Amino acid sequence: MARSLGRSVVRRHIVRYIRLGGGFLLVIFGVVGGFVPVLQGWVFVVAGLTIMSPESKRARGLLDWAKRKAGMKRHEPAAGDSADTGAGADTTVKEGS
Repeated sequence: MARSLGRSVVRRHIVRYIRLGGGFLLVIFGVVGGFVPVLQGWVFVVAGLTIMSPESKRARGLLDWAKRKAGMKRHEPAAGDSADTGAGADTTVKEGS
C-alpha cells in the first residue's frame, strides 16, 4: 500500500514539472515569436499559460488577464451595482431634478 501511495505522489510531481516546463518553453517560444514576423507569438504564450495554469497561480492570473483583454471573460458586477440596465431601465439624467 505504501509503495502505491509513494508512486502516485512521485507521478503527480513528474506531471507537475512536465506541465510547468512545457508551458514555460511555449511562453518563451511565444515571446521570441513576437519578434519574428513569420510566427504568431501570442498563440504560443496563451497555449503555454493554459498548460501551466492548473499548477501556477501566476500563470492562472496572467491567463485571466489575457481573457479579459480579449473580451472573453466578463467582470462580475460589484456589490451595489445595478444589474438591471436593460431596455426598461431609465438611465438618462434629467436636468433640474
